[in-house]
Amino acid sequence: MNFKLRNHIYEVTSAVVRLLGDPWEDTYAMDLDIYAKSKDEALDPEMRELNLYHNNGFETGETHYLALKGKKYVWTSAFNELGEEAGFLYVQEHEDVTSGVIEIVDVNIEKIRMRWTGNADVDWNAEFGSDVPFETEFEAKLRHPLWIDHPRIWIDEDTILHILNPEALFAEYERLSALYKSGVSDALNQWNVTLQLRLEHKGTSYDGEAVYCPSVAPCIPDFGGSCPVRLRIRDITHFPQRGRLDFSLALDE
Repeated sequence: MNFKLRNHIYEVTSAVVRLLGDPWEDTYAMDLDIYAKSKDEALDPEMRELNLYHNNGFETGETHYLALKGKKYVWTSAFNELGEEAGFLYVQEHEDVTSGVIEIVDVNIEKIRMRWTGNADVDWNAEFGSDVPFETEFEAKLRHPLWIDHPRIWIDEDTILHILNPEALFAEYERLSALYKSGVSDALNQWNVTLQLRLEHKGTSYDGEAVYCPSVAPCIPDFGGSCPVRLRIRDITHFPQRGRLDFSLALDE
C-alpha cells in the first residue's frame, strides 16, 4: 500500500476506518486515519513521515456497510456543501486537504479498501507548498459502531467466548433498526439470530452455536457434551453513545 505526495512515494504503515453513529437514528458517518513513511533519503528527514486523516467524519448516506462499495465522496474545496472538511494532512503542521475524492473500492465485515486522491497544503518549501497533489490506495480495518471486542468476550480468567459470525449480529441489528424506524417500538425485543461461537476454557476450544431469540426461549449455547461450561446469553443491549453492543452473560454452575 503506497502513498504518493507529488512525485515522492511513501509506504502506508497503518490505516483505520471507523463507521460512526447509530443506524437506529441515522445513516453512518465515516472517519479515516492513515500513516505513511518514506525511505527516500533525498527527502528532508522532517518530510519522511505523514498522517492523512479525516477525524470529524463525513456522512456516507448509507445505513449498511456493504452499500458503501463503489461510493465516491467529492470535495472541490476544503469544505463540501454540508460544511464537512475534506480532511487534513500532517507533515510539518496540520494543514487542510484543499480538494479530494474518497472512493470505496471494496468492503466486507472486517476490512475496507479505499482510494483517496486530492490536494493538500504542506507549506514547507517550493516543492511542498500549497495544493500539493497526493494519492493513495489502502486497505484498513473497518471499525463498526457496533463493536464487540474483536469480537470476543472475557468471561473469567479461564474462559473466553468468541463470536465467529459478527456480521450476522450487525445484519440483525440493522433489521431491528429498520423496524424501529417504521414505528415498531419494541423492536429490541424481536432479536432472532443464530450465533456461531467458540468457547476457550483452560486451553481447550469448543465450537457451538446458539439462537438468540429471547422472546421465545432462553439462549443456551450448545458446545457439546464434553464442554464443562454451561453458559446463558441473557441479553444483548446496544449502547450507541459507547459505540458497541454489550452482552449480558451468565455461567451456570
